[in-house]
Amino acid sequence: MSFARLKTFFRTVGFRIALWHSVAFAIGAVLVFVAAYFVLQRSVNEETRDTNEFRLTQFATEYKKGGLPAVLELCKLRKGRAQKAAFVRLADAHNQTIFLRDAEEWSEFQPQHLAERPVPEGKEWIDLTAPDGTVLRLVSTRLDDGSILQVGKSLENVATLLSQFRIALIGIAAVVIVAGIVGGSFAAFRALRPVHQVTATVRSILATGKFTARVPSRGTGDEIDEMVLCFNTMLGKIDILICGMRDSLDNVAHDLRTPMTRLRNIATKAVEQDYDKGHALEALGDCLEESERVVEMLVTLMDIAEAETGAMKLENRPVNVARLVSQVVDIYEHVAEEKHITIEVDVSRALVVSGDAMRLQRAVGNLMDNAIKYTPENGRVKVRAGQRDGMVDIEVADTGEGIHREELSRIWERLYRVDKSRSKRGLGLGLSFVKAIVEAHSGKVRVDSQPGQGSKFTVELPDNVAANGRPQ
Repeated sequence: MSFARLKTFFRTVGFRIALWHSVAFAIGAVLVFVAAYFVLQRSVNEETRDTNEFRLTQFATEYKKGGLPAVLELCKLRKGRAQKAAFVRLADAHNQTIFLRDAEEWSEFQPQHLAERPVPEGKEWIDLTAPDGTVLRLVSTRLDDGSILQVGKSLENVATLLSQFRIALIGIAAVVIVAGIVGGSFAAFRALRPVHQVTATVRSILATGKFTARVPSRGTGDEIDEMVLCFNTMLGKIDILICGMRDSLDNVAHDLRTPMTRLRNIATKAVEQDYDKGHALEALGDCLEESERVVEMLVTLMDIAEAETGAMKLENRPVNVARLVSQVVDIYEHVAEEKHITIEVDVSRALVVSGDAMRLQRAVGNLMDNAIKYTPENGRVKVRAGQRDGMVDIEVADTGEGIHREELSRIWERLYRVDKSRSKRGLGLGLSFVKAIVEAHSGKVRVDSQPGQGSKFTVELPDNVAANGRPQ
């Protein structure tokens, strides 16, 4: 491999991932092994300390009961370090040795020097080191009669255990680190294989401008395959959004053309015909009405987009469904009376959902507005709410014109209006807004309709109340 190719290889993401993975894995392994070593060392040291304190208490108790003879009798039970006999030294009040158990066994630690050490009144720990580095750990205390009792244990077995453990850790760490480097390299380069396929797919899209290309899936069901599936799903949604954007732009161009043309014609007519003040004010009022219509359309489009993308901030609080429906009916009751339309309400006062009261009211209001708009005079609009399978259903039914089956799937699209509704004033965004708001509340909306028999829109909302506070 040439230097240039080697340099390029070192710059690849795969190499960097493998390198960082290997370094992190090696550091982690070393830290774990070091921690294990110190935990073991601390454990054996505590065990030695506990053993020495137990022996000290044992010999002190025997001395208190029977003096030196009792200590000698207890020492007969074990002899020498081979039988794991503890180091025992008994000295008088002036620290002069009275008894030293198996003195020849402990000569390498030069216990005679203990007589030269000042002994405090309380308990004291002393380490004596042999020329070969072996440590004898003693605990010393002064007895009631002023005598000094010292009991200890050699740490040679502890040193051997820790030495063997260090050797084992070094061997295991070497194997683990090598395995981590090899495994990290394999995993990194294998994981990046789909990236090349994604890059090829993106280049194909850039070259053709078509979002129909897809990354081939391996069908393994692992995280990489899930990423590929998500990427393909994203491409599919982008394709749908682009097609929808084109349709929306066409609809916006069509629907905005009328109010903008009306606004321009009103203003032009007022200027050319030199209206008096009264007519000029009327023309200005018409211009304001048309401009408000355009603003309302754009604001509603933005609200729908925020709700669909999850960017809309919802003030989730407990919402009393009966109160919400009552507020909507109060708003549209006067319009219904003008058309001699009867509004029937069947809502339980105990129904509560969690959501943004203002936006839910606006969504139900849009359904009520449509029901009254497309219901002929002397018709009927019924609002009902009930609970079913953990959901709260809010139904708005009318005896209006109904919707043809081939149009039911399109009524939720932005700016889509059925042919017979073109003559009625509206933005064509009401149902799109309803669907976006309801789905932003983790709910669903559906419609049942028959031409000439009316329509029934049903909003399904979860009945769980996750927010605190009083229902609105």
